[in-house]
Amino acid sequence: MTSRLDEYRKKINALDRELLQLLNQRAEYAIEIGKIKHAENMEIFVPGREKEILENLSQHNTGPLSGEMIRHIFQEIIKVMREIQH
Repeated sequence: MTSRLDEYRKKINALDRELLQLLNQRAEYAIEIGKIKHAENMEIFVPGREKEILENLSQHNTGPLSGEMIRHIFQEIIKVMREIQH
């Protein structure tokens, strides 16, 4: 039983590293977007864009995470990315 548990933990650790890399890549893009927004005197927070992102993710979600779970996770990600743009 432990070897199966260890196997799944190794897989999760690998996925966590991939997620970390992707989140950092997303942050780099958010920083660049923030620079553009500042240069063009645009608002950092665009509610319509956030809604568009969440709707797109909801449409592509195949589970097992619920739509509400995905929304919650990505609202936090978007919040952090918005902060990094300032």
